[in-house]
Amino acid sequence: MLWRAFTNDDEITFITGSHRVWPARDTLGREVFIKLVSGREPSTELQILRMLNTESARKDHRNHTIPLLEFISFGADWVFVVMPRWPNQIFNHDFGTVLECFQCMEAIFEAFDFLHELGIVHNDVLAQNAGINVITNYHALFLEGLRDSSQVRYALYDFGNALIQPTHDGWSTKEINRVGHMLDLPFRHLQATIPSLGLLLDDMQQSEEGFGLTARVALQRFLEIKASLTKEQLESPVHDRMWVNKGILINLLNTPRPKDARKQSQ
Repeated sequence: MLWRAFTNDDEITFITGSHRVWPARDTLGREVFIKLVSGREPSTELQILRMLNTESARKDHRNHTIPLLEFISFGADWVFVVMPRWPNQIFNHDFGTVLECFQCMEAIFEAFDFLHELGIVHNDVLAQNAGINVITNYHALFLEGLRDSSQVRYALYDFGNALIQPTHDGWSTKEINRVGHMLDLPFRHLQATIPSLGLLLDDMQQSEEGFGLTARVALQRFLEIKASLTKEQLESPVHDRMWVNKGILINLLNTPRPKDARKQSQ
């Protein structure tokens, strides 16, 4: 499911940062990305994408990686994948409640736990490599109402730098360090009312290879924090937007979302 929250095609003009990824609209009217993932010699990225898109892998609730629609082979030399066009705007739009923040974080924690269990190191942990199933005006920021838990989905993608390694705690703790830094900007402000979340982020960022939190331990601690919160805490509104230089940027100026932003979907 992809929400369409734009009014015309000009609003979703694609500015490429890679010469291997192109947007398209298929014959079914779906907004997709087409990405070149392998040449004559099968790439690690292709191997990983096949691992993540088996029937059994897709049944695992922790598999928050982009679901592929199709593999396309062009002769014997090139392999492309077609995937839903989930923009890398995972943190660009406002969270309405603490629960919405926790649902986003939970998807990220589960995704890395799942990858590390399979021996996959993403190796490029950046917000730009995570997406949300809402396609909006690419210039819009801080839209409201796009985090409905019954419809929103989050996913990791871009496995171009990923590695397959023998499973051990060393590289898992090193990657969790990077995950902690990625989560700092959008969610650190919640420590004002949930101090244990701030402590978790601290511990993640102190993790280095061979020392610190693995993906499994980080997920378990996160779930313990979530379970400790009351219904009232989870449903409480979020007033702050992000943590900047150890301070808080107050969430005062929201850009109104289109009134029909959630009426169109595919």
